[in-house]
Amino acid sequence: MNIAFDIQPLLSDTKTGVGYAEEYLIKALITQNPSDTFFLEFFSQFEKNVKKVNLYLKENVRTSICGFFYGKLYRLISALFPLPYRWFFGTKSDVVHFFNFIIPPGVKGKKIVTIHDLAFRRFPETVRTKTKYMLMWSIAKAIRRADRIIAVSEWTKQEILRFYRYPPERIDVVYNGVDTNVYRTGLDPAGIERVCERRRIPKDYILYLGTIEPRKNLERLIKAYSLLKSRRPDLPALVLAGKKGWRYERIIKAYKESAARESVIWTGYVVEEEKPFLLAGAAFFCFPSLYEGFGMPILEAFACGTPVLTANNSSLVEVAGDAAFFVDALSIQDICDKLEWMHINGDLRADLRRKGLERIKQFSWAKSAEKLHGIYELALKEDGL
Repeated sequence: MNIAFDIQPLLSDTKTGVGYAEEYLIKALITQNPSDTFFLEFFSQFEKNVKKVNLYLKENVRTSICGFFYGKLYRLISALFPLPYRWFFGTKSDVVHFFNFIIPPGVKGKKIVTIHDLAFRRFPETVRTKTKYMLMWSIAKAIRRADRIIAVSEWTKQEILRFYRYPPERIDVVYNGVDTNVYRTGLDPAGIERVCERRRIPKDYILYLGTIEPRKNLERLIKAYSLLKSRRPDLPALVLAGKKGWRYERIIKAYKESAARESVIWTGYVVEEEKPFLLAGAAFFCFPSLYEGFGMPILEAFACGTPVLTANNSSLVEVAGDAAFFVDALSIQDICDKLEWMHINGDLRADLRRKGLERIKQFSWAKSAEKLHGIYELALKEDGL
């Protein structure tokens, strides 16, 4: 097959879950299918982006670059004037996969789109207004254009069926994975110490890792932590690691009003090389999101042998199985109580550590890429090719 990928999410200097998922899947697909030809397609006017893409080049990989537009500019223009995608990237592809919710007009080949979540439908107040309306408009079009849809969890598949009309048999669940060569136990303690020193993190800490935005429920987490710190002065520091997303102002306000703010540490964006060390060094990982389409940081924590406290909602129960300690994300008191129980109960943490390491055996990028390639083949067969 000739398989093309829109790789715009890979070009960001501060990649988040969508970009990392695409990166790992593309690498696995290229390696596992040497007889296919892969096209990496992107809009860019910057040499640094070309250098990033060069890291993926192999004998069966080609790049296709349009230097006329930025990716966001093409998206804006094509929303007003439907400029065919094939005008910029040709007609060689049998399958084109868009990993970031949106299919542009005029694509040559079978069109596959990954939908990671529908948070903007469930929790519209957590999303910027312009982003919400852009997603409402563009996802509806993407679903009409898609030959098949990839959902990253069974939860996300059911969300798509709840909000949109689409044949359920053409929605495929392909889980995200975890790279156990990167996220693993037995990391060098000196490496953990170096990362913590660089980020000014004390030896004992509780970790949140992800974007700083309302959907991650950090306002309640900070309030719950402050409540517990008042009666448990020995509670480890709370480290909030990640870049600022949209509508983070209320989170900052909760921090500034917290009596425990001196024990709350902000790291800013964390590069992937640092993430395993931060996870491995934590007393436990806290991920009390209001809503997740998958929740990759949970698997990364499992792989590092780090106990996980997470919310009992959306896809998080599906992904974590019995390997996490669950909390009611809407209850500050429950978050406080579960933080305390994780803090004082060493047996619980040891049990969760063991279960987490067992749980990750069910997830791998290689298995996910194999399933994804089968979906590409199925899409072509449906056209009689």
